[in-house]
Amino acid sequence: MSRILIVEDDPHILLGLEEVLRSDGFDVVSCARGDLAIAATEKHRPTLLVLDVMLPGLSGYEVCKQLRARKNLTPILMLTAKGQE
Repeated sequence: MSRILIVEDDPHILLGLEEVLRSDGFDVVSCARGDLAIAATEKHRPTLLVLDVMLPGLSGYEVCKQLRARKNLTPILMLTAKGQE
């Protein structure tokens, strides 16, 4: 079974993503802080990382940079709910 790690600090967005992905048969794990995402990635070994851009601790961009610097090639889907006018 494919495991997806969602790094999202908005509980409503997180819940929606978890429900949809689980109903599609994915194993879903999550964390709510960028500074915990690296350890969560190493612990859970996901096949996909859904990474919010704006996170407490570290930004999604910084998490992505650190993972790539560690030669972690897990596919990353960057997510943002920030609207623009």
